[in-house]
Amino acid sequence: MDQHELAQQAYALPGGFADRLDPADLADVRECAQAGEWGEENDLLLACLRHTRRPVTAAERQEPASLPGAISTGRAEELSADGT
Repeated sequence: MDQHELAQQAYALPGGFADRLDPADLADVRECAQAGEWGEENDLLLACLRHTRRPVTAAERQEPASLPGAISTGRAEELSADGT
């Protein structure tokens, strides 16, 4: 996967959670993605999702860890599970 594909993946990632994020938070997460700050994007996305306490599927909890620079993979386990 090249840089362009990684950037597209990073920018698309928060879209799957858009219905559970405040629009300003979504914009901040996407700004990190556009800047290539994938680790920061991951941390911010997980923090925003934890704050909402809205359910996240097991598969969704794995998505942030798929980004390069996503070193906070253990934090995804703290998200509210929906039982799937």
